[in-house]
Amino acid sequence: MKLYANGTIHSVGYNGYNYHRIGINGEFRNQVFSGKIDARDPNLKMSFNGLADLSGKNNKFDFQADIAIADLHALHFMEMDSISQFCGKVVIDISGNQLDDIVGKIAFKNTNYINSAGDFSFKDFEVVSTLNNGIKEITINSPDIVSGNVKGKFKLIELKKVLQNAVGSIYTHYNPYKIEKNQYVCLLYTSPSPRDLSTSRMPSSA
Repeated sequence: MKLYANGTIHSVGYNGYNYHRIGINGEFRNQVFSGKIDARDPNLKMSFNGLADLSGKNNKFDFQADIAIADLHALHFMEMDSISQFCGKVVIDISGNQLDDIVGKIAFKNTNYINSAGDFSFKDFEVVSTLNNGIKEITINSPDIVSGNVKGKFKLIELKKVLQNAVGSIYTHYNPYKIEKNQYVCLLYTSPSPRDLSTSRMPSSA
């Protein structure tokens, strides 16, 4: 079945937020969308051009989005910080169904992010995720911020706690977070200054 769409969605709900003024021009065929989306919501002004394929075993996304403004707090994607605004160009080529099995590349260009801690700008920021025999590796490349990788067996939702447990384990009275067993990460990263280099292997202390 093939369906062509060219018009404006006046209101649609997602993640507890009602989006307004979403223009769409594209083709739907067998759970595959290919085309353009133009969002003019007060909290999301964005032009999307690409493909979303939900027809196979793994969902696939291959698109470019030019984001004039995305208020991530208002859209309920970043509720821990009342200030969370993003703008810039995003190029995505990924596949996967859940956070922990996503593989592919996400590139950010000429990006600005504002939160309660300050205003952060960077020209290039690239994240590549791979998964081989249960070993996940996330490589980050940004001359403006940090470059390096994280490799091991870990759940992304628990990664922060794995790192905190590894650092806290050197203290006698540290009470570790409860996390799933048999997680570990290896870190290798450099800061924009070439003299700052660090590498370490951090096991779970749960």
